[in-house]
Amino acid sequence: MLQAIQAYVTNHLPALLKDDFSDVGQVKIYKHYLEAIVFSCLNAQGLFQPGEIPDPGTALERMAGLGLLSRDICRFFGKHAGLLSGEIPWRREAAVPSVAVLYETLLQQDFQVTETGACYQTGKAIRDTAGAYYTPPQLARALVEDLYWNECRQETPVTERSYVDFSCGCGEFYQAMLQVLCGEGGADPVELCLRFHGADIDPIALQIAVCGLLPMVPRDRWGEVACHFHLGNPLICTEGEGAYEEKVRLFAQGRYYAAAMGFRRDGPLLGKRFDVVVGNPPWEKIRFEERKFFKLLCPEISAISQKGEREARIRALKEERPGLWRCYSAILADYKAYSGLAQAHPMLKESLRGELNTYALFTELALHALAPDGVLSLIVKSSLVTMPTYRDLFRSIAGPGHLYALALFDNTKRIFSIDAREKFCILTAGTRCRGQIQLAAGLTDSGELRTCPRASLDYGALEQINPASAMVPNVSSTQALELLSQIHRDHPVFEEVYPACHFGRIVHLTGHASHIRKTPEKGWLPIYEGKFLYQYDARYSTFGDMTDAQKYSAKASARTQPQSDGLKPEPVSRYFIDGAFWDRLRANYPEPYALCWRSLTSPTNHRTMVAMILPTLPTCQSVQLLQISDKRTLLYLLGLFNSTSFDAFVRLKMPGIDLTQSVIRQIPVPRPDVLEQTVSFRGQVGTIEEHILGRVAALLSAEPWTRALAEPFLRPECSYEDTRGELDQLFVLAYQLDKRQRELLEQCSGMTL
Repeated sequence: MLQAIQAYVTNHLPALLKDDFSDVGQVKIYKHYLEAIVFSCLNAQGLFQPGEIPDPGTALERMAGLGLLSRDICRFFGKHAGLLSGEIPWRREAAVPSVAVLYETLLQQDFQVTETGACYQTGKAIRDTAGAYYTPPQLARALVEDLYWNECRQETPVTERSYVDFSCGCGEFYQAMLQVLCGEGGADPVELCLRFHGADIDPIALQIAVCGLLPMVPRDRWGEVACHFHLGNPLICTEGEGAYEEKVRLFAQGRYYAAAMGFRRDGPLLGKRFDVVVGNPPWEKIRFEERKFFKLLCPEISAISQKGEREARIRALKEERPGLWRCYSAILADYKAYSGLAQAHPMLKESLRGELNTYALFTELALHALAPDGVLSLIVKSSLVTMPTYRDLFRSIAGPGHLYALALFDNTKRIFSIDAREKFCILTAGTRCRGQIQLAAGLTDSGELRTCPRASLDYGALEQINPASAMVPNVSSTQALELLSQIHRDHPVFEEVYPACHFGRIVHLTGHASHIRKTPEKGWLPIYEGKFLYQYDARYSTFGDMTDAQKYSAKASARTQPQSDGLKPEPVSRYFIDGAFWDRLRANYPEPYALCWRSLTSPTNHRTMVAMILPTLPTCQSVQLLQISDKRTLLYLLGLFNSTSFDAFVRLKMPGIDLTQSVIRQIPVPRPDVLEQTVSFRGQVGTIEEHILGRVAALLSAEPWTRALAEPFLRPECSYEDTRGELDQLFVLAYQLDKRQRELLEQCSGMTL
């Protein structure tokens, strides 16, 4: 059936367009119209008797009469009925489990438009932009069951509550609510369907959602159900809401953030308050990604990695391919204008910090859409509750006690068909104030939601664990959360002990592109990348002896330099910066040395924190760094950063894959008074700090760049057999970890201390 739908679209587009594919926007509109024709016919068969829809034209009119199809599409079909009627795959096949599954399968296909034709291909560029990753039914049901048993059984009967999903897709949560609230709660399905509301930017998905409910309701009340569902983007509040037909055309062209896609403030969606909000809103950053956009429309532009070169090629489209230029310009203008639209939205405030992300905006929207005694339960990325970027939004929910429960999931079993390293959570909140948050962590299957152990904690406990942000740590079990609480009671955090550290990133390959080139010339300096360093190794890898195609590919990997008796050569860079411009950047980093570490990393890597001291030189954004004037502290911090103990705490507290200064500032560190304690270690007597400094200096003395820095701290009288292993043991002593804490930290972090 899927292949038949794709063939129906691609076979008819050439005749409809007279083999002229230059107007990309028009191609996309016709493509959507053809898909909508097929799915409208399929949905009509689930609602009407065969005699009521003898032909596709009648089926389309029936759907338009319910407000579920644009009249423009009916007129389009009528105009081209002779061409479009004969081969339409509008009869349901027994092998198709549901229209929703069929449509979700179609969404897994990208649609490429060239100057001479168009075709479907496997990909996810369009799906990513629209955020069209729908919820597995078992997860939707688990969320609804958890919400029902913990929040919705008391007081108001379920059929007297109103329910909304602001990004309803094909209606997974409505089906889950029917199963749970009717099956376990004894609700009348007719009354329940009449209490459902929803919105989505995708008119086909919205139609499928509504058609999944109508068979439960007498036909004379179908209109009451359908009128509760609205096409558009609820993240846009505008007085100039577009008509249904206009919104369909905008969606077809990928203009999801056009002002006309929004809703009126006093309309039936944004002007109403609801008792229950559920859903799985999109998890996308609201930004225009040029390379993703052009991947399907002009791959040669998408392949250009240098921003300046790519922009020049895009400008040339105005003359070379004006139809593509118009499509590009319209979507780009929508994204540029959206920041102003977001600021004007009366239901958005705290989620507007930093780069806009849909799941944060939808969460705040849901909170403001709640009626008194209302409750919400949403599936969102875990970064909403772990990333400091969202601390203002999180504080506005958890601080006053409105956060009821969090269930943190790891996607290792691919609940969602995305990266297995992705993390998400089910966030439950409401208008009533409660003192405790019920938190579960490390879930990997939807069935665990009902049986998982939960820790009870208040907002004050989070403030102790992460004093700068009060966010939830990146834990994978409730045991890890309890361990962190104990460790933070006994240890200060980094920023308390080392407030004089100056953090930063210096060279940005995109932001400073006009001062960067690929070929070395006099007066231009090589740029050092995070790939080049490893623990105590400034020469770990290189781009030497590699072709340009290898060096400048989208995800280029540097070549590891093997260890030998001699010194490794200095890394060969692939980018160079103007020396005069570097001097201006360098003025903000006056110290001769910097402690550098790889910014992009992961708690699942062999080592999460990878650090080395370097002379202050041009380092790109993949290198985070800090400077401090006291060289003794600088050497000690290098040992601390590379220790397994510190790495374990980083793993438990780092949200995402960017090891930023905000994470470092909140990591627990050994108390300074403990470092001054005198101990005998490996037959040598000295303070813990002296033992550490001597070993770090020994490692740095082998590197010419840091030999002068290390020499004052060398201890010639000492010999070290396993320098790095001994450093790890010393930091276990410095943290004063007892046997139980050490075992639990190893278990929770996956590190061997």
